[in-house]
Amino acid sequence: MQPHSGVGLLGAVTASASFVALSPVERAALVVVSPELVSSAYHARYELIEFAVFTLAARVQALTPLHAACVGQGGRGLLLIGDSGAGKSTLALHCLLGDFKLVAEDSVFVQPKTLLATGVGNFLHVRDDSLRFLSGRERAMVQKSPVIRRRSGVEKFEVDVRRTRTRLARAPMKLAAVVFATAHNAGAEPALRRLQSRDLLARLEATQPYAAARPEWSAFCKSVARLPAYELARGAHPSQAVPLMRALLAKHGRGAKGCWLAKGGR
Repeated sequence: MQPHSGVGLLGAVTASASFVALSPVERAALVVVSPELVSSAYHARYELIEFAVFTLAARVQALTPLHAACVGQGGRGLLLIGDSGAGKSTLALHCLLGDFKLVAEDSVFVQPKTLLATGVGNFLHVRDDSLRFLSGRERAMVQKSPVIRRRSGVEKFEVDVRRTRTRLARAPMKLAAVVFATAHNAGAEPALRRLQSRDLLARLEATQPYAAARPEWSAFCKSVARLPAYELARGAHPSQAVPLMRALLAKHGRGAKGCWLAKGGR
């Protein structure tokens, strides 16, 4: 996707002549899918339709767009951030298996002042090497899902969370803490390390270059700096981290209800 802009319009074009043109002022977008891309439903959705929807949502409502996941319980959410291969999606999956709700797995949108987080939690993307951590029934559920291929060549199972509706968050969640998942192995048990506020902001700046260039970034940083932040080193099994995540919510969450953006468009 090659981005373009001008005269109040934003857009992107592919080599196959598919394109998106959107106007934040008009709250509208035009998506054109070329014949070459029609046969690839995943890329048409991910690169064109979601690009249009997510960009409009962020621009029109002045939200901070983050490359992150968000899971939670009782209206309280944990923002999960991690580089590729750090285990962010695997952690999110095991949180869902542990009765957490999913706000979103890849793109999270945060109201800068209230820190209410929302997103489109339709899918969860799981690598093949994560299957060894699942039970037979759970593994079968994932393996029945279609396999998508990123432009980078990475292949993942695309699990439709909507088929397990009890795992979808029905309203925004107020962020209670930020967790940076790392590829570092702590040994037999996972380990949480508390981060200083300056470390939190430095890591956000490094991992969120797109959001950091948005005008809402300063207000977001001022609000998020007041949240507790942790680094999570993985243990022998991803499910071991779930009680730690639950303990973080119990310690830092206050059960705020979402009131500003629901999946129904309110």
